[in-house]
Amino acid sequence: MKENKENIENKNDSENTGEDAETRIEVKAVNFLIFAIVVILLFAFSVYVLNESAKIKRQKMQKMESEIAELRIEIQKWKSIAEEIIRKEIEREIEKEEKLTPSIKGKINNFSIIDPLKAIKIQEGGVVSMVKNSKDDMKEWYKTKEKSVREIKRVYGGRIKLAAKRHGINPKIITAIIAVESSGDCLAVSRVGARGLMQLMPPTAKIMGIKDSFHPYENVWAGTRYLKRLEKRFGNLDTALAAYNLGPTKVDELLKHNFDPSAYVYAQKVNFVLAKI
Repeated sequence: MKENKENIENKNDSENTGEDAETRIEVKAVNFLIFAIVVILLFAFSVYVLNESAKIKRQKMQKMESEIAELRIEIQKWKSIAEEIIRKEIEREIEKEEKLTPSIKGKINNFSIIDPLKAIKIQEGGVVSMVKNSKDDMKEWYKTKEKSVREIKRVYGGRIKLAAKRHGINPKIITAIIAVESSGDCLAVSRVGARGLMQLMPPTAKIMGIKDSFHPYENVWAGTRYLKRLEKRFGNLDTALAAYNLGPTKVDELLKHNFDPSAYVYAQKVNFVLAKI
């Protein structure tokens, strides 16, 4: 009887142990399942957050692009207004020039710039020649440019040196031209439409391959390249300077009438500034 009782107890213990093992396995399985669900939920939440963040960024980008588009429209509007103002100013200046008597206008032969120092002399027969300014006149004129020369060297000196080195031009010549042409104002516009530091006409700027004549580096680069081209064509700096100011076709015509480029006021001014730098 005693042995049977012990056997029964051992059997019960074995059954209890088996049940405990099964219970532990079930608990572990449930825990693992819960863990897996939590991980999946966290991953899904992370994906949701990233998607929402990307969506917000896209909305911000779209808003920014819209604002930039509106700003471009506004800039274009003001640019058109500015161009219209410049056009009207040019038209007024042309009207003033057209009031000159036909005889004088013919003798001037469409020179667009009459120097205030009276450097242009009209002789009989309509032949245009140049009269050299006195040293005192040039000294007085240079006083109006002296400060500009210093600012040009300080602000644009690096750009000028790069362009001059690339095209084989003395950088001091470019500095002198900028001083004479625009006094270092990169947004300068002449009455005939020349623009920027070296006062490039739009057709010339286009030929030289630039889009924005008001951009200092582009303007200096194109102006230097254009001057080098003129120097190669005419063979000397004074004639190239006259052609830079008057246009090569005009200079070709003047050279048929004993034109002296070194006596032309523009060349005198550039050379005077050059000697002072």
